[in-house]
Amino acid sequence: MFKAIGCDFDYSHGINYESGKTQAFYHTIPSDYGRRDDIVRAIFLTQLWSIFYEKAKYGAPELDTDPSIIFEIEDGERAINDASFCIHLAQDFLKYVEDDS
Repeated sequence: MFKAIGCDFDYSHGINYESGKTQAFYHTIPSDYGRRDDIVRAIFLTQLWSIFYEKAKYGAPELDTDPSIIFEIEDGERAINDASFCIHLAQDFLKYVEDDS
């Protein structure tokens, strides 16, 4: 979404509210785009899941704990739902940008 409107973005898990690049992106989104609030949520979800990603993959090695002890099926389902939300939002945003061009 950043690239679609000519904005730079932070790599890895650097997309967050404090980032100047994220703030510039948000303020560049046309005010008539009807899902601006959803973009704020997508940024939040990016931050949220970046924290969980490593634990879901590696567990808690400090406690010699496997990921299956930390996460349950419902957590995976939530991750899939949140990812679907972000994908659909990105598709909608790209269509909006293309149609606006």
